[in-house]
Amino acid sequence: MEFYIYIDLKRYVRQFLINKFGVGDSDWKIKFPERSRENAFLRARLMTPPEGVRPHMRENEETGIVIPHSVSKPPERYNYITQEDRNAIKDMVESVFDASLKIEVWEDIKMGVKIKNSLLAWMRRNGVGLESYEILLQRINRMLMAYRKKGIEVNPSKKIFKKDGEKIDNDNP
Repeated sequence: MEFYIYIDLKRYVRQFLINKFGVGDSDWKIKFPERSRENAFLRARLMTPPEGVRPHMRENEETGIVIPHSVSKPPERYNYITQEDRNAIKDMVESVFDASLKIEVWEDIKMGVKIKNSLLAWMRRNGVGLESYEILLQRINRMLMAYRKKGIEVNPSKKIFKKDGEKIDNDNP
C-alpha cells in the first residue's frame, strides 16, 4: 500500500512532474527516484502524526507524492509532515521545474532557436499543456530580464521581449 503527501501545485508544474515521475496512468500521483534529494528531504521531515491529528488528505487538484519506503520510518506510521514542510517540498519541486525549463530553453536560445519554438518544443517533450504557453513565456522572459539586469546575456545577438511586448535590442541596450 502506498502512502502520499499532498501538495497544491500550479497546473504546468504538476503536468511536468507527472510526465517525469508519474505513477501508472494517474494524473495526480508522482514517485521520486529512490535516492533523490526530494526523497531524502521527505525522509528527514516525516513524523508520526501528533495525537488527535490525522495526516492531510487530498483536496481538489492536489498532487500526491509517494512517501518513500524506509526501514527506520515505515510510511504506515511516519506519514505526516507540517504545512511548512509541504511548502518547502513545493518550493523544491518548482525549482526542479525551473531548472529544466531554464537549462533546456536557454541552450536552444544560445544556438539561435527562437524562444517561442524552443518553449513549445520543451512543453511538448515534458507533457505540459499548451494552455500554459503565455504564462511560461512570461516566466522565461522574467528570468532572462533578471539575468540581463546583472549584465548576463544568454545570447546577446538575439532579441528578447519585455512583458508588455516591447522589443529590446540586446546589441544596443
